[in-house]
Amino acid sequence: MSNGSIEKERYQIRIDALELFAYHGVFPEEKKLGQKFGIDLILEVEAQGDLLEDCLDQVISYPDIIDNVNRTFTEKSFDLLEAAAKAILLNLSQFPSIKHARVCVKKLAPPVPYTLGSVGVQLEKSY
Repeated sequence: MSNGSIEKERYQIRIDALELFAYHGVFPEEKKLGQKFGIDLILEVEAQGDLLEDCLDQVISYPDIIDNVNRTFTEKSFDLLEAAAKAILLNLSQFPSIKHARVCVKKLAPPVPYTLGSVGVQLEKSY
């Protein structure tokens, strides 16, 4: 802070295990029948004022983020989880106070002949 500027406070918003139903996948059955996906988000946010003021106008609304992710994830069918995750990251740029985002998109019941909890991808983007 040698130039006299004041560093703004940052905090993280974490959204864990958001479940959405969509029609993503390479196989025709996935596109026809759809499936549940899990989405985890970690967002680094620059505070718009003093967080001790306890004012909703100074933070991002979690429901607004979730609505944005839901719209992005369900309005189009993606073959790849990587493409779906990147679309989410790109649309999060609508929130100027988000400075960095990490998204993990998982198939909760992947079409593979193995027993596992999920399979997914994680992408990050700085704004």
